[in-house]
Amino acid sequence: MVFDQISLLFVFNVMWTLLYDTQYAMADFEDDQKLQLHSSVKFLGPYVHLFNTILMIGMLMVLASLTSTLMGWMMLVVTGLLFFWQWYQLKDGYWQENAIPVFLSHMYLGGMWVFWLYAQI
Repeated sequence: MVFDQISLLFVFNVMWTLLYDTQYAMADFEDDQKLQLHSSVKFLGPYVHLFNTILMIGMLMVLASLTSTLMGWMMLVVTGLLFFWQWYQLKDGYWQENAIPVFLSHMYLGGMWVFWLYAQI
């Protein structure tokens, strides 16, 4: 049981790292093209938004499977709302203007999740 939860947290952490790193790379996409650098955004091309969406949905599913308290469900709702805001900010390719604020919003997510994990102990 505990091993399953730890495994889910590990998967969650990997997905979260891929999500915020890809969102950060979206801000540098034009520079990466000029300098011939390789990045996740360049690799994913037109599927970058789909990739972010899949990661967000996957993370919400992992959080839902780990949640059993009212506070956990409230955190899940707040996380879903923040993910929707992130998705909306980046959906039409306004990466240069919106990618950095979206990336920085992960500080709030991390703080909430640390508080939630601490409350679970």
